[in-house]
This record gives sequence, C-alpha cells and structure tokens, in this order.
Amino acid sequence: MDRAKDPIDWLSSATHILTNPRLSPEESARIISILESPTTPEGLLWFSTSGSTGDKGIQKWVGISRGALLTSARSVNHHLECDSDDIWLNVLPVFHVGGCSIYARAELSGSPVYELKEWSPQEFVNAVSSLRITLSSLVPAQVHDLVQKELPAPKSLKAIVVGGGVLSHPLYQKARALGWPLLPSYGMTECGSQIATAPLESLMTEALLPPLNILPHIHHKVDEEGRLHIKSPSLLSAYAHISENGYQFEVFPKDHWLKTDDIVDIQGDTIQHKGRKGDFIKIGGESVLLPHLEEIWQQAAADSGLTVQETAISPVVDERLGYTIELFTTASENQISQALNLYNDKVLPFERIRKVNQVESIPRSALGKLLRHELSV
Repeated sequence: MDRAKDPIDWLSSATHILTNPRLSPEESARIISILESPTTPEGLLWFSTSGSTGDKGIQKWVGISRGALLTSARSVNHHLECDSDDIWLNVLPVFHVGGCSIYARAELSGSPVYELKEWSPQEFVNAVSSLRITLSSLVPAQVHDLVQKELPAPKSLKAIVVGGGVLSHPLYQKARALGWPLLPSYGMTECGSQIATAPLESLMTEALLPPLNILPHIHHKVDEEGRLHIKSPSLLSAYAHISENGYQFEVFPKDHWLKTDDIVDIQGDTIQHKGRKGDFIKIGGESVLLPHLEEIWQQAAADSGLTVQETAISPVVDERLGYTIELFTTASENQISQALNLYNDKVLPFERIRKVNQVESIPRSALGKLLRHELSV
C-alpha cells in the first residue's frame, strides 16, 4: 500500500470544493460553478454537511479556511500526543471533514498517511498490522463490523478516534474487550472536526464510555434552552445554501459565536451531547432530516389508504448505524405492505424502514402532533 497523497495544498489561497464523487457530473458541475462564482467568499474549502439536504431540498455547504482546519488539527494533535513517529490510516472519505482533517494533522506533525480506498474490516486490520499504524478514525458502523467479526486490535495502535454518530455503551465495551483503543468524540463540520474527545488516559480502563474533554481551542457557552454556542479560530467562515432554483451565502465575521442545534450538558471541561434541537439524526455517519422522511411516509401511507392515526415512523438507536428508521403501526401487515414499498422506493438505502412494530395506539397530542418519546412496542 502506497502513502496517500494529501488532497489539499495547505499553502494555497485558492478555493477548493470537496464534492462527493457519487454526485452526477451535471450536479457536481453546477455546485462547483456556484462555489467558484465571483460572489463566493474566496480561499475556502467547501464541504457538504454530511448527507444533509436541509429544508425543501436545500443543500447546505460549509466554507472553512485552511487556517481554521489547521487550528483544529493542531489541537487534536496535542490531545492525541501525535508526532512524526505516528502513522495514520485513513478510511474516511476526504470530501467529509473527518477524512480531510487527518491530512491537516499529518501536515503539522509530519506523520505519513496511508489510505484504504474501500472499507473492509479484515483489510483494515491487515493494513494496520503490516504498516504498523498508530492512529486512525472510524465511524460507529465500522467499529461494529470489527466487533461482529471478532477481530482483535493490532498492537501498534495508539488510538482510534470515533465520530460521526452514536457509539453505544455495549459496542464500546465489546470493542475495548478486543483491544481496540477507542476514543469517542463529538464534533461538527462547522468547527473543522472535533469539539471534544475522550482523553488517552481513558484507555487505561475498559469501563463505561469515557467523558469527552472539550479541546482547548473551543470556547463555549450554553443558553437557557440547553443549546451549545461555540467560538473558535477553527469555525467556518460561510454557509452556502443551494437549491434547484438558486443559492444564497451566509458569511460570518471573525471571532463570531455559532449557535448550534445541539443540546448538551457541560460539567467543567467535559461535555455530554444529549441530542439536537433540530430534527437531524445520524444513520451510518450520514445526516438524515426526519421531517423530510415523515413527509415521504405520510404521502406513501395516504396513497395506500392509511390514516395518520394508524402509523408513524421514528428513529431507533442501533448499535451499528447509530440509528435506523422503524415503523410503528396499528394496521396489519397486509395493510401497510404497499406503503412500505412506496416509501422505500423513494428514499436512500440507509433511510429505509428496517423494522415494523405493531402497537395498540400511536400517541399524539391534542393538536395531532406525534409524541415520539411515548412510542413503545
């Protein structure tokens, strides 16, 4: 396996757009033309927020400076005690900030980076062993795959940062029992990667999920709603909101506070992420907007003769993917089969309904709003 080439020229001042290669050539060209237009803030790296389409089909792109990404990388390197003796293995796409940020860290530390083009748990283990990899980043679904195959961790590993979704206590404990040195983390594209990460000292124990330490380049406060506000030199410079009909830029001043949709509990220098004010969830590392899925389901149900009172879809915690979408219904299997087919044909594979739960009633408020927290089998 050859050393990976850094996808970013860190000394350049040119705009760099990191598009998903799965986009159609036409859509990719349209996005690039917008983000390279004369009205675009100059010199930024542009990332699509992890699979998000936003309201009414609006794509949200994050524009972040090279300096911001390197600030984040410097802080993460210090947290991981990373230097030129370390060797990274990247299995994350570089068009996501999680994959790209590995190259920023390596740029500062002088560490070599190797890249596994396609995910395979056995090939990952083989590469770590043969190259004597010390550091990597994974999403919970990949950790699940390693545990499912009962693959022990190679001895060369110092740490694996895990982000991009919910890492459950049982999965963490199973992985640690196999020797995987997991450091759960919490971050966002807008902040150039990690906001908080478990300390290396947490690897001295195999108990419950460790607390996440807020990294020193992050300033934070929590409002009366419990929502996190952050300020950092690693923050984004701009948003681009792109729809079929046009686009709009939202440019931020230097030294600004970013109000997030995340509900958190902060105690000292540790943070617990409790959920989001908005309606995004992570499935296999991809952001999913629940109202969008609910709209598709409601249409499918209506087309199949089902009423609102008979069904509801809801995210359910999943050990491998973070969440999956499940259906709760008072209708029979025969009654919902057509709606299931209609819905699953209109959504992305990871957004499909994975399980049908028969229930006695669908809890709703007096105004007909779904009381999701009261759903139970």
